[in-house]
Amino acid sequence: MKRFTNTQEHNREKMPQETDRLIREIYRAYTEEAAAVFDYGYAAILLEKHLPAVAELFESIAMTEMRHHEALGELLRDLGAPFALRMAVRTTPYHLQEDGDSHAPVIAAQIVKDRIRDEKNAHLTYRGLARLAATEQARKTLMALSEDEQEHATALQTALERLTRS
Repeated sequence: MKRFTNTQEHNREKMPQETDRLIREIYRAYTEEAAAVFDYGYAAILLEKHLPAVAELFESIAMTEMRHHEALGELLRDLGAPFALRMAVRTTPYHLQEDGDSHAPVIAAQIVKDRIRDEKNAHLTYRGLARLAATEQARKTLMALSEDEQEHATALQTALERLTRS
């Protein structure tokens, strides 16, 4: 008779293949949320002197992404996922030229376009993961994350429209 050393190991042995797939996808989303926090935080710092309203939007979204990161971590824990995660944060380097006042709107527009793409992808990812979720609580959490990502994309689209009008 095999003895289990911890609850996670026991839970992992009982998991169906669908749960393994869900865990892999949630791990991926978990790392993406951490990267989003970093990206939004960096962009906010980069633009805060030249475009404070855009920087404030980025800071606000970064805080939501941090809550998403935490919620996904809790889902992983509740699914009995082993935590052996180490990640390297990937970023897209954005730089302002010396004349930041004239260059900032161009850089901001590029950052916003990139983030809109990422938010739309995250929205679709969470909707798909919600369909895989075995529990109602996991499904609700993933759908809430999906809705947040859609709201981010909408807010960013509005910001992009303002930036391109200026």
